[in-house]
Amino acid sequence: MADARQFKGFRVYCDESNTEGGKPYPVFGAILVSIDHIVEVQREIKEWRHREGMHGELKWNKLHGHLRLLKYKSLVDLLFTLARRRELLHFKAIVLDRRSPEYRTYCNGDDELGFYKFYFHWLLKHFAKFPIRHRCQLRVIIDERPVKGDPYTPLKIILNHAIRRDFEATTDVVTRVDPLNSKQSDLLQAADVLMGAIGFHCQDFHLRTNANKEKIELSRYIAARLGLRDLKHETNPMKENLKIVRWHWNSNGPKPRYRRRPADNPRFSNRRQSPER
Repeated sequence: MADARQFKGFRVYCDESNTEGGKPYPVFGAILVSIDHIVEVQREIKEWRHREGMHGELKWNKLHGHLRLLKYKSLVDLLFTLARRRELLHFKAIVLDRRSPEYRTYCNGDDELGFYKFYFHWLLKHFAKFPIRHRCQLRVIIDERPVKGDPYTPLKIILNHAIRRDFEATTDVVTRVDPLNSKQSDLLQAADVLMGAIGFHCQDFHLRTNANKEKIELSRYIAARLGLRDLKHETNPMKENLKIVRWHWNSNGPKPRYRRRPADNPRFSNRRQSPER
């Protein structure tokens, strides 16, 4: 049975990797933290920065040199500790196949439209269950990118509509969908490091003769921590807090490849959500 504990709310920090330049395997990922735990998680990362002397932006593309490799490994260790031992955060990533004919059909030939449609499906299927289960609400934070107009308000509206439909919610669950510059968020930066490693393996960049040896080692290290041969593989579907999923297609869009457990889709029992504070 799902945990009945009531939280103040959740925040999900979303990033993506290899969505540009026609790369075959775009990856979407996020770190989810409850508002009850977010101060503690942010303090843990701040203390790690102080111990390691890492005061600049954390970014996959800044991984160069053996010393920085060691520091990024210790960051990975911290994130896995928070996720596994104390369950203070969840990390999830979805890998798509751009070469699939259904991909272009789903996007209507428009990568920008597809970008937000994928965000919609991914947030609905993998993150909406947390505020539903704990009777609270969700704020979505997306790494800032150049866009025309406001795609965030429509995303919030259709997410709330779908959550009401799929989970029988009676109030809006998603309070906000906001862009944020990753330089202002340690959690977005941490997500970038994990996402970069997954994209590195999925695009087979580690097999290139001129591949960055530190990126090869960190990707291998993360895979080993997940019990995987490489980050192209899915994690065990029974593991909730650290998850990589590859998606296949049907007429309604992307679906997870493995059979989902009933607990992954908790039904809303006519309980009224508490507002996010």
